Amino acid sequence: MKTIFALLLACGSYTVGYAQPINLSFLLAEMYDGNSPYSPDHVVFSKQWTTGKGENKTEYAVIAVKTSESDCHACAARLDGALFRKDRYTEGGWQRSRFRRDFAVTGGFNEPGEISLMKLSDDEYGIRIDAGYTGQGYTVTGTAIFYPEMEFERIAAFQTSEDNSGACDPPERKCFGYSTKITTVSGQKEPETGFYDLKLVISGTNSDFKLMNRTLYYRYNGLVYDRK
Repeated sequence: MKTIFALLLACGSYTVGYAQPINLSFLLAEMYDGNSPYSPDHVVFSKQWTTGKGENKTEYAVIAVKTSESDCHACAARLDGALFRKDRYTEGGWQRSRFRRDFAVTGGFNEPGEISLMKLSDDEYGIRIDAGYTGQGYTVTGTAIFYPEMEFERIAAFQTSEDNSGACDPPERKCFGYSTKITTVSGQKEPETGFYDLKLVISGTNSDFKLMNRTLYYRYNGLVYDRK
């Protein structure tokens, strides 16, 4: 079994990732109330972004820390997450605003998959994790989206691909496989939250050898993404 990764990085017009690197040691101390059991080597994802200008400028930083140790083939990675903010009112630099232990248990071989920042609205970002596995010739991948401002709650999860390329042998054993491309649609927003709709474009055949070619839309209902 091996971990399969797919990466989609969706960044908007805001600044994402400053040239000045994040001080991970400082953020880890803030994250765990001054007594972090983890070093910067445990940080598997970190990103910064900015909203507003002048006196209204707010800086954000998010980090994900891998807390698990076992690297067996079926061992998923366990992640803690923290969101920090800095503006003209915060004293002493970054301040932790959100924190959650084990917000994600994902991947295999103690590797979490690919983690990226995904723009969910004009001024909100989510954490996207793409991960999967291969076993006995079958490969499956999935995507999960977490919202840091809501204590890193998972607001969307999809199985994005499946195939039997390592087990099929035509014509006796047919091959199947499909894949999914996930994007946000900034022109379609949920009226109350302003969150963008998600667009899923699916192509290929499923395990019943039926065509899966279709496009689906999901809208944020304030808690999770529902199919429209």
